[in-house]
Amino acid sequence: MPFVKQSDTTVGQLKSMVDETTDGILKPHAMIMTHKSKSMDDSDALLTDYGISDGSEVVLILNHEGNGVPPAPTMVDEFPGEPVKKAKKEKTGTEKKRERFSKAEALDLIKGVELYGLGQWAQIKQSYFASTTRSGVDLKDKWRNLMTAAQRPPGFKFRVDYLNEPELLSRVLQVNEEALAKVRNVTSGLV
Repeated sequence: MPFVKQSDTTVGQLKSMVDETTDGILKPHAMIMTHKSKSMDDSDALLTDYGISDGSEVVLILNHEGNGVPPAPTMVDEFPGEPVKKAKKEKTGTEKKRERFSKAEALDLIKGVELYGLGQWAQIKQSYFASTTRSGVDLKDKWRNLMTAAQRPPGFKFRVDYLNEPELLSRVLQVNEEALAKVRNVTSGLV
């Protein structure tokens, strides 16, 4: 914060200006001021004695050893005695149990993307996953994960066995490329 000083301003007066500007939050006895890494200890010394002139930078350090160091100002008047814990969501019994995709479901998803294209998760769900609890978002997430798996280096081992089959992963890449080509053709007016 900039301060206007006279040529005969002392270090003590500058500390008092900081005290007044902060409404007494920063007390002079709790401040250490430095200029060009030199501590300005003598409160009666003139600022010019430390080489301070217009535009000079003075660093203010709070003295952590003194008892007068105030707590950081906050917008809250008082803090509660106990830290606030996040409330857990109540279970309603309608939550879906997380279940891994089976190989058959992964193959159905690949067929669906091949037939309907990327982003057509509702159509794929209706055609291939109507009797399951899989949502369109589940299908989108699984496709993203299949793409991530397909782009891993050869020899990478997955916990899910069917993801270790190179034929399946190469099929995912092929179908994805064909689906992207369809989108490019549609947007460029070739279809």
